[in-house]
Amino acid sequence: MANIFGARKRLAIFSGVALAVVVGGAAFAYWTQSGSGQGSATTGNIDPITINQTSDNLSATMWPGSGDVTLSGDYTNPNASKVYVHQISVVVDPTWTSSAIDAAKPACTFADFTVSAPITINAEVDSGTSVNSWSGLTIRLDDRASNQDNCKDVTPTLLYTSN
Repeated sequence: MANIFGARKRLAIFSGVALAVVVGGAAFAYWTQSGSGQGSATTGNIDPITINQTSDNLSATMWPGSGDVTLSGDYTNPNASKVYVHQISVVVDPTWTSSAIDAAKPACTFADFTVSAPITINAEVDSGTSVNSWSGLTIRLDDRASNQDNCKDVTPTLLYTSN
């Protein structure tokens, strides 16, 4: 009887070891396969910045033929991150005209003024209000061959753009 129990015991141990090898081998066995997939990422967009003019009292320094007056300013960047500004340009609003003080004399219009070519900035503008600075654009009141009395004490509207 001891032989039968010994044989059964050996059979049980052998079966357990064999099962462990099979299960263990299955746990480490796998297939390999190549594959592919697709995903996406989205970039954000930015809001336009505002170019602020901080130079003032230009009328006190301009008269017909007085020469260029330098314009300067800063920026308002409503974005959470910096933005890059390459150039700044200015024009006198082409719809601007002064209220004719003396109707017998020519009106003062945008055509009485000359502004400089764009200036190159090539800089990042910080996020915030009244940040960084720019300078170098100019404006002048041209000396026309006609009476320019209606250009006294005027404030032409200047339009700034950047890219």
